[in-house]
Amino acid sequence: MIIKENYCLYYRTIIEKKRAWVLASILRGAEHVCFDRALPGEEKDTTTVVFEIFVPTTMEPIFLFLINQLENERIILSIEKLTNRYITEQLLSTT
Repeated sequence: MIIKENYCLYYRTIIEKKRAWVLASILRGAEHVCFDRALPGEEKDTTTVVFEIFVPTTMEPIFLFLINQLENERIILSIEKLTNRYITEQLLSTT
């Protein structure tokens, strides 16, 4: 049985390309908190990188603390919590 709550929370963030290594290294150092990956960006924009971040529900407070610190340091330009893109109506209807 597939239960929506079993899926991670999903965040999408935009950062400056030159600072992508900072975000990646911090999140790798806290590997139990979340999983991240860079997404292909628009060809027109060569100055920013989009990361998608998957966060287990129980790790969200720690993740948000880390993100708050990164926002204060202006590493993260924007962050948005979205519906996990891997949860589809078709997937949910198979339960």
